[in-house]
Parts: sequence; C-alpha cells; structure tokens
Amino acid sequence: HPLLHLATLFVGYFLPALNCIKSILHKDEALTRASILHFVVLYFVHGLILPPLFRCGALNPLLEFPIVFWLAGPTRGSMVIYECVVMPLLARFEGQVDEEIERRLREVRDR
Repeated sequence: HPLLHLATLFVGYFLPALNCIKSILHKDEALTRASILHFVVLYFVHGLILPPLFRCGALNPLLEFPIVFWLAGPTRGSMVIYECVVMPLLARFEGQVDEEIERRLREVRDR
C-alpha cells in the first residue's frame, strides 16, 4: 500500500512540519506548542505503539492512515491523547523518570 503510506507521511509529518515552521516564523506560541505535542504523541503512537500491533496482526496496516489522520487532523487527536494519557502519566512518574535520567547521566560521567 505505497500510496496509503505516502498519504500517511504527508498528513502525519509533512503538513504538521509546515505548521510548525509557520508557527515559528509568525511567533505563534500556541501553534508551536500544538506542533510539539503532535510530534511527541505521533512518535509514541506511530513510532512505538502501532508497529508491533501491525507486525503481530492485532491491527490491520490499512488502519495506519485513519489513525494518523485522526492524530493530525482537525479533531487534534494528538492533543486528546496528550491531555488524557501523556499528562497523567507524566504527572505520576515525572520524579522517577528524572531520577533515572540523572542516575544514568552519573553512570556515563563516572566511566
């Protein structure tokens, strides 16, 4: 499904990247924030969560485009996921994540 994959890249990555560039040029902080949140959520959903589900057959690869369209489209699905999933997880585990990052950095520095 090469055309569907190309459409997914266009809708999920290219158009949001253009919005991100425009937001920086026009100093639109709200659009810049929305663009960053989109790419964070897109990375987790499209880059980490969906590929194993497609490989094991739990999801049909034809669902990739509608999912990415929902994330990037007018419904701003990425914002919904960020507010309903990412923010609560971050609030709950932020301290642990920060501690682990600091521990790993110390290990690297001590080598």
